[in-house]
Amino acid sequence: MQRDGERWLQRTARERLNEVVWKACVPGYHFTVDSVTTDFWKGDLRITGLRLDFDSTLTDSLRRGVHKYLFAAEAGTIHLHGVSYWRLVLLREFHARSLELQDPQLRYDIGDERVRLDAPFDRLRAPGARPLDLLTVDSLVVRGARAIVRDLRGRLPVLHVAGLGVAASEVRIVHVEGGQRADLRTGAVDLALDSLNAEVADAYRLHIGRVRLSGRQRRVTVDDLALHPLNTDIPPAFRTTMLDLRIAGLEMRGIDIGHLIADQALEMSALTILRPVLDARLDKQRPLGPSAYTRLPPEGLKAIDFPLRVDTVHVVDGELRYAESHETSGAWGRLSFTALQAILTGIDNSPPQGVARPGIDAAITCTFQDSAALTARYHVTPDLSDAFTFEATVTDLPFTQLDPMTAPLLRLSVNAGELHRMHLLMKGDDDRARGTMELDYTGLHAQVAPGASAAQRHSLFGDLLDHLLDADNGGGLSDRQQRSYVVEREKDRSLFTYIWHVTRMGLKRDLVPGIRERVGTLLKKERAERQERRALRRARR
Repeated sequence: MQRDGERWLQRTARERLNEVVWKACVPGYHFTVDSVTTDFWKGDLRITGLRLDFDSTLTDSLRRGVHKYLFAAEAGTIHLHGVSYWRLVLLREFHARSLELQDPQLRYDIGDERVRLDAPFDRLRAPGARPLDLLTVDSLVVRGARAIVRDLRGRLPVLHVAGLGVAASEVRIVHVEGGQRADLRTGAVDLALDSLNAEVADAYRLHIGRVRLSGRQRRVTVDDLALHPLNTDIPPAFRTTMLDLRIAGLEMRGIDIGHLIADQALEMSALTILRPVLDARLDKQRPLGPSAYTRLPPEGLKAIDFPLRVDTVHVVDGELRYAESHETSGAWGRLSFTALQAILTGIDNSPPQGVARPGIDAAITCTFQDSAALTARYHVTPDLSDAFTFEATVTDLPFTQLDPMTAPLLRLSVNAGELHRMHLLMKGDDDRARGTMELDYTGLHAQVAPGASAAQRHSLFGDLLDHLLDADNGGGLSDRQQRSYVVEREKDRSLFTYIWHVTRMGLKRDLVPGIRERVGTLLKKERAERQERRALRRARR
């Protein structure tokens, strides 16, 4: 009699499991289970060999937008303890003290832009029913999970997740009154991830190392993050800036795990980025490619399709190295920004709720070309429009530190001089920037670079430059002045390139008058000498 009861219980439990799965799925899915065993007195339910897959024909319907996602899963063992069999059999609800999943393999194919993890449970309730727990588990443990997430529309990278472990308490799937929507709710959540890898757009590989998430501490840490080009031996088809990024660690504090799970909203009080190193290279020997519009940061923030708020971002001990090649010679010029520290506040893409927001602010300090102190500030208006203000100051820069950039790219070797202070004020938007450039420098002396060709070395420019800055003519240039500028934005360039273009134009406006004044002085001197020689000749006659 007891055996017959156990067999009936196992058969009924299996039927209920099949019923739940089929109601949660759309036509075209396949579901199999090797075995379902029960222990009524202990309240145990053990499922082995679970497999859920779908027909390949459903992939086309996903691309057409008929479905938002497709989901496949395998699990060697699912073990539930403290199961309420009467609820399972009579009410078709799963209530358990604990649930353990061993080595599950998951796959998500995404067609729509947003996927709710609790969406399959929406199909299990009829409209108008009262709120009801569909699943309640006091303790959930997942060990050794692997996952693949693919976006069939190509907007997101293919994610490969390995070594995923989850420990959660008070897990509930709750139907909301008045409709079919189901909410996923949890208490404390702890997550451990060994690695995440993905191939992202423009032939890059993303690697994220060890990740630890603690719901109790409201904290997430990442030990290692890198973004590398897939193949450095093959140059890009068109002229583009290639990036190589390495970050030693990330720490997110005050993160709302419940809000993240239930509403797919990422909010945190602080994000620390530890020792980021970014190498950027632009090979100007590559052909120009098709032009594409590049968003400024506020537009990019607003374009993110989920709520994002970070109160404060700290960048600690960062480095930025930039290299650019000459279009014809292939020689590389280089700039570096080291010991970079930054604080950003006010990152928030949520619509204004009637409460005044301060906007986005960034304060940056670093060392430029291993010698000069650089400070900068960036501010975006509270409404996240494209209007912004950028202000930067460089002090105590030996001009010779610019030679690694000017000699290869301009064939101009800087031999002497000191930039005491450069101050750039830039007020810009998506169309143009205006502001002022202030320069204070002494003893600037340059000549045609030794690596230049004979034609360049003996050109009129080289001879004129040497003559212009000759000691007999006053030596290096010195000046102290402030001038205004207006510069149009090139819409396919990033904010960094926008600032660099404005800096170049500002320097040109400030340096040219000094050179023009020196040329004018030399012309006056030459005219005076000619008049003196004529007077001498007339006197001799």
